[in-house]
Amino acid sequence: MSSEIAVVRVSGEGEESRDVEAKSVRRAVKSALEKLHFKLSRNAEVLVKPNIATAKVGGGVTTHPAVLDGVLAFLSEKGFKNVCVAESSWKGCPTEKAFNAYKLHEICKKYGYDAINLENTAYDVRNGIRIFGKVLESDFIINVPVLKEHRIAKVSLGMKNMKGCILDIEKVRFHISGLHEHIFRLNKTITPNLTIMDAILGLKGGPFSGKAFKVGLIFASYDVVALDSFACSLLGVPVEKVKHIRRAIEEGLGSQKYELV
Repeated sequence: MSSEIAVVRVSGEGEESRDVEAKSVRRAVKSALEKLHFKLSRNAEVLVKPNIATAKVGGGVTTHPAVLDGVLAFLSEKGFKNVCVAESSWKGCPTEKAFNAYKLHEICKKYGYDAINLENTAYDVRNGIRIFGKVLESDFIINVPVLKEHRIAKVSLGMKNMKGCILDIEKVRFHISGLHEHIFRLNKTITPNLTIMDAILGLKGGPFSGKAFKVGLIFASYDVVALDSFACSLLGVPVEKVKHIRRAIEEGLGSQKYELV
């Protein structure tokens, strides 16, 4: 069975600028979610998980601020009150430093939402993984990754973006004891309910440096595995070579088959 992926082109998209046609990006995000017939109780506790793993802003490295702004604008317009943006950055960059560079608090304040540094919150253990409790307590997780390669994991897409939901000590453990298997187990434990991909730019040779190239797309799916499979095709990376995606397909966490809408 195939999963739907809503694909929308961003008109007049820019390169690395923070003021990249923000209205066009917001329209693209809204259009993608409308294509998916997004429905959710307004009382739900929604956690938005972008990729703010480092203090580099945009450029195919972190979720472009205009994309995150588009997600929050959509939720605000629909009347959602219990929304937060939550993240813990790469071990080599303090999360608050990344937040400040990104101006995350200012973005969230526009809509009356909270920006949460997960490192300052408690954690629980699920399936042998130390996961921040705020993530586990949420009713609905909206995952907002970037389209990029990763020198170790092959790609850093929707599934890998969930690593920001775990403690630094777990991030290190993942890398030294079977990264792909751990990424699969993490996503099986906390599967994102909706994934919205920032593909304004793609990044070759990532995750924190490399060559950015223009794609100009926003795409979204309720199936993170299908979305990652499609994203791999845009990067020119065979899904079969990405062990954590292949494992997810084999175990039925999601589908490799997708339909673009």
